[in-house]
Amino acid sequence: MPSGDLQQNAQGTLQPALPLPQPPFKSQHPEGQPTEQSTPPQEPSSSALLTQKGDDVCLLDSCTANRIATLQAQQPPPSLLKRQITPSSNHECTDYKMPQNGVGRGTSDNDSLPKVKGLINLGNSCYLNSVLQCLSQCHYLTHYLDINSRSGRKAAVSADGETMELVLPEAGPITKSLFGFLEQMHTTRTGFTVSPSNLLKNIALKVPQFASCDQQDAHELLRELMQQTRLEDLQRRQSQILLGLGLSANSDSIEIPDHLKARAETLSRQVSHTTIDTIFSGQLVSAVVCQACTERTYHLESFLDLSLPLVDYKPSRPRKQCVTGACDEDSSDHILVPCRASDQSRRTETVPNGMTRAPNESVPAEGAASGQGDDPTPTTGASDELDRPPPLNRCEWLSRALTTLAPHYQAAAGECSLLTCLKQYTAPELLDGNNKFGCDNCTELRNKRLTAAEPASEKFGTMYSNATKQLLIYSPPPVLTIHLKRFEMSGSSLRKVNRHVQFCERFDLAPFCSSISQDLPQMRDGQRQVLYSLFGVVEHSGRLTSGHYTAYVRVRRTLTVNPSLLTTLVTDAFALACERAGQCATQIQPEATYGSSPARASQPEADELKPDMEPEAGRWFHVSDTQVTEVTLDRVLRASAYMLFYERFL
Repeated sequence: MPSGDLQQNAQGTLQPALPLPQPPFKSQHPEGQPTEQSTPPQEPSSSALLTQKGDDVCLLDSCTANRIATLQAQQPPPSLLKRQITPSSNHECTDYKMPQNGVGRGTSDNDSLPKVKGLINLGNSCYLNSVLQCLSQCHYLTHYLDINSRSGRKAAVSADGETMELVLPEAGPITKSLFGFLEQMHTTRTGFTVSPSNLLKNIALKVPQFASCDQQDAHELLRELMQQTRLEDLQRRQSQILLGLGLSANSDSIEIPDHLKARAETLSRQVSHTTIDTIFSGQLVSAVVCQACTERTYHLESFLDLSLPLVDYKPSRPRKQCVTGACDEDSSDHILVPCRASDQSRRTETVPNGMTRAPNESVPAEGAASGQGDDPTPTTGASDELDRPPPLNRCEWLSRALTTLAPHYQAAAGECSLLTCLKQYTAPELLDGNNKFGCDNCTELRNKRLTAAEPASEKFGTMYSNATKQLLIYSPPPVLTIHLKRFEMSGSSLRKVNRHVQFCERFDLAPFCSSISQDLPQMRDGQRQVLYSLFGVVEHSGRLTSGHYTAYVRVRRTLTVNPSLLTTLVTDAFALACERAGQCATQIQPEATYGSSPARASQPEADELKPDMEPEAGRWFHVSDTQVTEVTLDRVLRASAYMLFYERFL
């Protein structure tokens, strides 16, 4: 995993950075043009100055200290970012009025956009600066941290018929310092640089790995920052639940009575989906099919980012096996396994909570829509039972979980792009050899067979069989963070992969999303596209053990924050599908023709779906610590990307 920094000398050669605090990185534009000129430093009075602010102590050389003092002397009183709330018919819109940069560059809209502020290097902290530059352009994060970090905010929690109103205290230190940093980045007329020292100090108190001036990995920093922020949000909610039950916020779980402990655990599960989760978290559906008994199991996995291996696409002959009645005309090249009718009487479907259900056993729901039933043509009559479509079938629903919203991406031979990395990530995987799947159904059938033959015989352990496993995206997040694994094994050591990965300003995630994601509330009926727009890139230059991180960020004038795209935690995808099918069935007239998917007749065509607002083109900037340079989109797309930040707009 790459780390930073590398320093550049006067001759333009790169040398490994020392583990001591260094002056801000001074680089040349990748195309040979010098970056923004900074204010010339005054004559130093000593070789080094020690600056202190509160509990933060940072050793800076005289040039850096004088440069910071000069910039701070030029800072006028702060003017906070203006926000305008515009109500809409279907969601709340928050337009961020980005400040003017005070420099007349022209009359076009893009020229009036503000310039990005640089970040002071605190000693090999380019890994932190590059990530924070991208997060500062995530308006979802700025908006919801502003709302949810306030003291006295009320939140209601309901579980098992019990409702509790929580009055949340002030946010934790990392959350407060993160929002304070974002507010500084969007504050007008406060100079051209910002110091993230307070945020780094609070992170280091929780994660000592970042306390030193050593080079670190930007992806590890992002994960720890997200994890610590969500833990603070979770703890402030759980503490209020304990207070609501008449307990101390610091109560020992051993001393809590069992009945209160059970109530606290039930209510705590309802607040486990934090602010960070609603913005960055998505869910994957992992489906495993045993090749011995064709038993299908699935479970949902949450993610805050996707770590993708870098691979060149190698075309192979597709293998297509369709389940009876489960093939979808809109999904091509899907790899499924046969569902043998002769085995359905003895097979069961395994669900996450441990319950089992026969594959043809249906969940009765009032007005439930068809789930690819035996007879696609509705029968009209006086009876309400004849007017209702067949209930949703679990076996067929699991088959649909292995199909995608849109046809698979067709890559060219030798192509290495973001789409081929996603294609490889979601491709079916064969579990065999030492990686065989421990099938509970095969084990149960074997034990029953042995018990029937010899009742006194000893039962054996788990039975392992060959199986296929596939990951697809079930819940696409509002902000998609992609990490490219730029390292590979070379003998007994790791080495960096410098191969260029093609990526686009906008791309469609639908070819990698499961068809059952249409049951989610943030998805529209008949939706066949999940569109994302790029707003941040983290680039690493150098070797695996040493280098320098920079960022490319897109500044936009306004961005509509759409709460309808925020994710919710789903624990039982099939139960949600049954609920959605029942809701859709009530909107279908008896004379409608039922298709292969629930309520497809009443849904609009995919071409009719349009985004609420098109992403703004904005201005792109290349940021290397305090050095900020405006660049073109073509230059951004040529970057050696290490992390990509996308926002969803449909």
